Amino acid sequence: MVATANGHTTTEYTGKVAKLNERGLLFAGEASWRNISKFSGAIELPNVGDTVSVKLDGSGFIREIRPVNTVQVSETTSASELAQNRATARETAITRMNVLAHATAFTVACGGTVDDLLAVAEQLEQWVLR
Repeated sequence: MVATANGHTTTEYTGKVAKLNERGLLFAGEASWRNISKFSGAIELPNVGDTVSVKLDGSGFIREIRPVNTVQVSETTSASELAQNRATARETAITRMNVLAHATAFTVACGGTVDDLLAVAEQLEQWVLR
């Protein structure tokens, strides 16, 4: 929690956007939507899958949305650089899906838990990307 100069309390929250609608967003792993405050002015909604940081007012309404860990595109970024960034992200996603599939098979065969699955997947990913 952060107290602002006018005495109002705000909270910051960071997460991955799972769903959007015209009133707000739903973070991955949460059941409750975060709606935009009618007092916030114009707020540009992120895309599904983006990781963002939101500033919530005392009532839990979104007052501000900021992107987190996004690729900054400058005027000097070429089309080929953007294509390369997309290709790298796609390759990483494919690698992670394959690692997850193999980790799942291994964990099921050993009778492990979801926590075991994630630990095995992380180890396999680190080995593949070394």
